[in-house]
Amino acid sequence: MTQVRKAKADHRRAQVDAYATVARALVQSGAVDPEGKSADDVAGEVRDFLLARPDLRFTFVLDHRMDLLKQARAFFAETRAELACVFYATWTEHHLNSILASACDRRRLSESTAREILRVSVAAKLSWLPEVLGLPTLNAKHRSAILAVADARNSFVHYKWQGDKTGSSASPEEVRARKALEHYSSTVRYLQAYERRVIFKRSKRRISRRSKPAA
Repeated sequence: MTQVRKAKADHRRAQVDAYATVARALVQSGAVDPEGKSADDVAGEVRDFLLARPDLRFTFVLDHRMDLLKQARAFFAETRAELACVFYATWTEHHLNSILASACDRRRLSESTAREILRVSVAAKLSWLPEVLGLPTLNAKHRSAILAVADARNSFVHYKWQGDKTGSSASPEEVRARKALEHYSSTVRYLQAYERRVIFKRSKRRISRRSKPAA
């Protein structure tokens, strides 16, 4: 009996996870608009969308952001600032690309066009590209912080093997990385909040709370 209950619970969790994944994807793409709607309303729209498209097929994409951020924080806690910068910069670009890819999807741009758009520089992703895609301008302070971390990451990855003439025990790359990361946790929170507000319209928790699509 215990095994039966466990199997049912596992099945239920799988249903919940599957619904949340599909619902988030539909919100990200703009197919479902959650603004001003309850969890039940969103679930009903998800159901109606899927029922109207019985042949719809999804392509699932791995999201590495949680692992990248966990590793960045671990290196930062170990005072290994240069390696922390590598992972924070990579997390940041993954996060920006997720937001921009969602904007491309909502504008019904082709996959090839979206790929070309996402190949532009980090500086472009922080300046003119959001405007072109109809996204709100990113905060100037956080734009500067992102560019500083990207520069520190590039300095470390493209290491020039130059000695330090100041007598400091820390390399110039390490000093630059430490400075770039001083307040970067607030930039991470800002980017996460930006995605929740602009892309998900603060619906992530409502989607997670909803146990399954409306019957």
